[in-house]
Amino acid sequence: MLIELRKKSVQFIGQEERAAYSNINCSMRATETEENVVTIGIRLFAFVEEPLSIEVPRPALPTLPGAREVGHLVPLALIVAMVCIMQTSAVASTFPSEKGQADDVSRDFAGVGAGSIVAGLIGSFSVDASPPSTAIVVESGGHSQIASVTAVVLMIGLFFLAAGLMAYVPHAALSGILLYIALKIFRLDEMIRIYHRSRQEILLVAASGGLVVALPIETGMLLAIVLSFVYSLYAVARPYCAELKRVPGSTVWWPPGRDEKSEHVPGVLVFAPAAPLNFTNAQYIRDEIMAALVKAPEPVKLLVIEASGMIDIDYTGSQILQQTIAQLRSRSIVVAVARLSDARAQNEASHTGLIAALGPECVFKSVEEAVRRICPDTKGR
Repeated sequence: MLIELRKKSVQFIGQEERAAYSNINCSMRATETEENVVTIGIRLFAFVEEPLSIEVPRPALPTLPGAREVGHLVPLALIVAMVCIMQTSAVASTFPSEKGQADDVSRDFAGVGAGSIVAGLIGSFSVDASPPSTAIVVESGGHSQIASVTAVVLMIGLFFLAAGLMAYVPHAALSGILLYIALKIFRLDEMIRIYHRSRQEILLVAASGGLVVALPIETGMLLAIVLSFVYSLYAVARPYCAELKRVPGSTVWWPPGRDEKSEHVPGVLVFAPAAPLNFTNAQYIRDEIMAALVKAPEPVKLLVIEASGMIDIDYTGSQILQQTIAQLRSRSIVVAVARLSDARAQNEASHTGLIAALGPECVFKSVEEAVRRICPDTKGR
């Protein structure tokens, strides 16, 4: 393909321009004082600085890195994994397969992991659920995997037949596409709802966004993830604990509201920790129980732990609670557990010795049953 360009006073400065045009088989002659016809021979599909390789990838097991390379590889691998996890979670929550129904994120993670393993065997990049690509498919009306398969076929055809055309795509156009996608997935209305309903979480959203914008993407993403983990860990380490009262005229025990009437049973304290029992919060729960006993209007004879929120019990948490039970029994306080309904928590309570420390006769299906069995003569007031 030949293009005749009429130029005036054409001058090329520097070796980079000469090298670039020599790669595209150009011939030219120019002077500084007269017009010339510059004939440039351009080979279409070859105007790239480094030609793309079209070698078909071959599956192969990767070579194991040495001890020195592991130190550089592990942090990078963790960052890539975290980015894939965050992007996959964002896609699953923002673009569900069916409107109104949440996607199975565990299934998505399994698919992304399997794809990344296969990609590693052929020397390719790791796989994730890309928010920009997903948004483009959704905006284009795609509703199934056929849209992605069609896009892959077109990309393969472009790669083999006209890879050089990609050199002409301006970076500004690519940036514009990414900016359009960012505006689509930036859910301002959701942030406003979070602000009105949870002031703590909106601070987490603002801090995470600021870290990603202000710092390099890998550092910002990693710190935002760490910040989210710390926030979640704090909610478990310092759980909500409440003292329950009986609802008048019923057998229901509930945290009393500010203006709600409730029945108080003398000598009975019903304590409800709303969290799993583990090493991070067992001491805190113990301290809250002791504080509730001190605040009781009369000496407590029966402590009932309402354990519906204990969906998990680890060994350390069980040991601390067993020590608390022994201490309270030395003060003539009977300790019982009610509504330990989670099957896994029941097995863990049995294996860690918590049930044996309580005694099977002190494990009940409801708070009311525990109160009536152990303190049958007590009446609410």
